[in-house]
Amino acid sequence: MSAVAAPPPITVEEFLKLPDRDRYEVIDGELRERKEMSLESSKVAAKAVRYLDIFSDDHGGDAFGSDAIFRAFGESGEDMRRPDASYVVDGRIEDITAGVGWFAPDLAVEVVSPNDSAYDVADKVADYRRAGVRMIWVVWPSTREVEVIEGGRREWLSESDTITGSDILPGFELPVAKLFAK
Repeated sequence: MSAVAAPPPITVEEFLKLPDRDRYEVIDGELRERKEMSLESSKVAAKAVRYLDIFSDDHGGDAFGSDAIFRAFGESGEDMRRPDASYVVDGRIEDITAGVGWFAPDLAVEVVSPNDSAYDVADKVADYRRAGVRMIWVVWPSTREVEVIEGGRREWLSESDTITGSDILPGFELPVAKLFAK
């Protein structure tokens, strides 16, 4: 029996030339198709971007939706992830016209959809932490909760709680219930 060689890892340059690259991330050098979000998860992600964008208007920094891609993940640094929402503090982005962020965002937001497995969510969180993302929000629409991960701290917030921005988004406050409001 002959072994089939794995395809060579895709490079950033090759990835950026793909006509349908918006459907993919690069994990361990391989193209991985992103799972479809539910309508509810998509709406929650859009709200997260909206509130982060409003904050950035008054405090600087940049908020991004799920189409933004960041290259700072994986051992090779070639892996690329697309958080459902993200924020980069003021002064970190040198060229906003670049096709990809060559760094990890300061905040990554993952909105869990019915199509996401617990393994996939844990894998993304581990990648974000390895890459140096300073704060992660894992939003769970099914239970209307948000898990906030910052450094070694993990905190679960319910609809009656408020997300604060710590030193990453100083002065930011978002009642969790607003993410799920109709």
